[in-house]
Amino acid sequence: NFSVYPMLTLRLSHFGVAYSGIPAIVDLSLELTSATFAVVSGVLGAGKTSLLRAIEGRIRHTGKLSITDGDTVINESAIARPIKRHLLNAETSVYQFVLLGLLQKTWSRPADADERIQKALERCCLLHKSQQPISSLSPSEMRLAELAQLFVQNPKIILIDEPEVHPNPVNSDYLSCISKWVKETKRLLCSPWKRNRISVSLTGLFR
Repeated sequence: NFSVYPMLTLRLSHFGVAYSGIPAIVDLSLELTSATFAVVSGVLGAGKTSLLRAIEGRIRHTGKLSITDGDTVINESAIARPIKRHLLNAETSVYQFVLLGLLQKTWSRPADADERIQKALERCCLLHKSQQPISSLSPSEMRLAELAQLFVQNPKIILIDEPEVHPNPVNSDYLSCISKWVKETKRLLCSPWKRNRISVSLTGLFR
């Protein structure tokens, strides 16, 4: 059922990024639509991170970038942004960690902050850990906490830089949780993955 987000679309046309005149991305065109799980793959230095940074609006680009929801044009505020770990201390609680993700989007604490944080932690099965410090989390739980930090922003698009996409024990719950989010919300996920060639592939389309 696409009635919730019937035409959510991320579209790039003749998209390019350069650093001091040196091309990083050249003439890339692609279109991702509702309920898509996309992987951008390429060798180290192929431009995967530059692509995500440009879509987020953090660096300049050439060509056209558009994000639309039906007939409505939306901007980069629809994209979830994670908090850099080096800005945190080990005693930051899981609740505070997710709250920081929300504040990065809203700048001030919204009236429904507690409800949004609770829902994000419930989705990631971490509500029982909400008052524990992030330093107490296992590697797999930390990845889920990072995901909750994105979910609480109520994004239409999630861009995740450099995940390990293989279903190892650390990532199995993470991948299951984010795949469920894509399926239920009919929104978009885009993540890079190192491979021996550059490509953009749709690895999942949920209907």
